[in-house]
Amino acid sequence: MASDALRIDDAAAIAAFASHLSIALENARLFQAVQRAELQYRRLFEMANDGIFLFDQHTRQLIEVNPKMLSLMSITDEDVGSIRPSSWATPEIYQLYVKHLSLTLEKGNHFFEVPFIEPQGDVRHWQISASVIQLEGSPIIYGLVRDVTEARRAEKELRQLSSELTQQTRLLEAILAATPDNFLVFDLNGRFLFMSNELLEFFNFSADFIVGKTWQELQLPAEIGELHDQDRASVLQTGKPVSREFQYPMPEGMR
Repeated sequence: MASDALRIDDAAAIAAFASHLSIALENARLFQAVQRAELQYRRLFEMANDGIFLFDQHTRQLIEVNPKMLSLMSITDEDVGSIRPSSWATPEIYQLYVKHLSLTLEKGNHFFEVPFIEPQGDVRHWQISASVIQLEGSPIIYGLVRDVTEARRAEKELRQLSSELTQQTRLLEAILAATPDNFLVFDLNGRFLFMSNELLEFFNFSADFIVGKTWQELQLPAEIGELHDQDRASVLQTGKPVSREFQYPMPEGMR
């Protein structure tokens, strides 16, 4: 910019030019930053393991979805602009969608679970975290969708197994309580899991009190406890039952 032809009167024009140039350079820098941010967002959007959608509550249309969401809904890119929740959901499920989407708009953030009916008729369970964002001045619902069908199925099976185990345990306890023989049940470390009622009464223990305790912690006679340790070690080593006779002091004498 240095030149003999420049005059002091040119300073204002040069300053204005420099200001415009500075603004242009800053705009270029911001444009590049926005492009980088958009590229990073697009990569996250495309590669996310959860479904992502943008939904317009007013038009009831999906604006954009990521590949995972396409897979969850069994649709293609061409379907995104035309498909609406009412086109795949039953009236009952659609009303459920409307309720939760309305709550999202009201609260700004909402977390919920809803069923989804696949084209072949199978019912899936979706867990959705939805938020309201502004897009070109209009409120848009942004949602993350996770298919929790298998997790819910596993939880149901676990509850069923737990119920069956409880029933079997009660049955076993009833059988052991009714048998004239006395039973002791230990874990592999020699801690009590069960003691028949007659023994509980004899030792003046409660069923809850003995669980998880060793014979030392229950202060049982050492001559009996040590035999138990020997037999337990033999069973663990050989995998075969061990039989033993021993004497134990009872109120009526040694038995």
